[in-house]
Amino acid sequence: MLGQRWSAVLAIVVAGTWQYAGYIMMIYVAALEGVPAELHEAASIDGANAWEKMRHITIPMVAQAFTITMFLTLLNSFKQFDVNFSLTAGGPSTIFMGKPIYGTELLALNIYNSAFVGNKLAMGQARAVIFFLVLVSIALVQVYINKKKEIEM
Repeated sequence: MLGQRWSAVLAIVVAGTWQYAGYIMMIYVAALEGVPAELHEAASIDGANAWEKMRHITIPMVAQAFTITMFLTLLNSFKQFDVNFSLTAGGPSTIFMGKPIYGTELLALNIYNSAFVGNKLAMGQARAVIFFLVLVSIALVQVYINKKKEIEM
């Protein structure tokens, strides 16, 4: 499975998902337990069905968990290094114009390879700083958009 480019990418996605699924699930469970039962009771008295309770009570009350988990998942997917390095080390590769093109080399692994394997520390540091700035800007935009959808308690 790790010998072909597309199946190797799929293996990295499955392993990364398996790695963080329990952590993310615990955040959702804690958020769901924080929804007051009185709100569901009042909605039932008012004649709301299960879909309406989910749409108008549960999802808005769990919106903070969506913000947190989207933030963590987005940043961890960009910073994916350990699974990528341990499973494929950026391979499988093909040769293009005399240079290897790695099929599963993500950005964090590319920074590592350029800095430590290629011994270009300045280039690796410059890529890391740009990577940091891109991650901060994406994270701020994502949190800003999700915070507008949350309700304040």
